[in-house]
Amino acid sequence: MDVNEIRRTWRRLIWPFAIGLLLLFCGVLFNSLGSNRPTPQTLSLLIGVFGTMLSLFTGHKMFKFHRWLQEKER
Repeated sequence: MDVNEIRRTWRRLIWPFAIGLLLLFCGVLFNSLGSNRPTPQTLSLLIGVFGTMLSLFTGHKMFKFHRWLQEKER
């Protein structure tokens, strides 16, 4: 892998991770500040769960890619 491919791969991994964290933050914020009716609470819960899953899966891929780069460097 050359430097440009590594940058593209990091860019492909960082954007979903950032979006997942943003969705998680918005879900938690709207859950605590939102209405007490069931529909907005359910929607914010689903947004929070989706953000958590997106950030966890992408974070795991980032960790594996970083470990792979470290092993390749040796």
